[in-house]
Amino acid sequence: MRDRGLTAFLPDVLRRNGIEQVELRTVERAPSLQRRSSSTELDNLIEQAREAYKKSRVSFWEELMRLAESAPPSVRRMIFAEALYHRDETEGQVDIWCELDQFLADLEQGKYESLPGRLIVALTSRVRVRPDGHELHIPMVDFRLDSGPANDELATELLQALGMPGYLVDSGRSYHFYGKVPISRDDFWRFLGSAQLMSHYVDQRWIGHQLISGKAALRISSNDNEETASPRFVIPIDS
Repeated sequence: MRDRGLTAFLPDVLRRNGIEQVELRTVERAPSLQRRSSSTELDNLIEQAREAYKKSRVSFWEELMRLAESAPPSVRRMIFAEALYHRDETEGQVDIWCELDQFLADLEQGKYESLPGRLIVALTSRVRVRPDGHELHIPMVDFRLDSGPANDELATELLQALGMPGYLVDSGRSYHFYGKVPISRDDFWRFLGSAQLMSHYVDQRWIGHQLISGKAALRISSNDNEETASPRFVIPIDS
């Protein structure tokens, strides 16, 4: 199933639920923390946190925050400021509504494949449904598990525990999840809150950024320098 993309399930999900418009986000991938740093002391801590992540899979940011406890105050303040860094429309992020038929045609024709440079296109959770354009949210989750056959079962069991039917997707390095049925805004935030309780497996910083944005977003594109692969369908999840 790994060679099947989002077209394996997304058109059916969107059409079956009477969705008339989806929201797409276009943005350039943010520069790495190390590229943003101008401090040798901070660079050294970043490298230590990266090594800890490689050896034990501890969260990079959890380790960097731990290292901040014993860092000089000036470096600690830089870490805190970077931890709060959030991309938005002031840095070129653009969110636009797209008619469903146009989006699905573009998806089928590979419009979001091999985009130039660090350009990213993401599908946001926010959708408009017929007949009155009422807004709902597609349940979404970004994992921090390494993707691969060994973790397919683990990710599946976690989603079953959350009680949300949908589809598990291999994002290239980890997993994404799309729910089968759009839900209200309040139910969406409750779902994200429940997912955050699984923070050992779910990317809690991703959840934090979605809360700031007021909606979630998952990448649907790949780029031409092989930094990001196209998402691939893994398995349906039943609650």
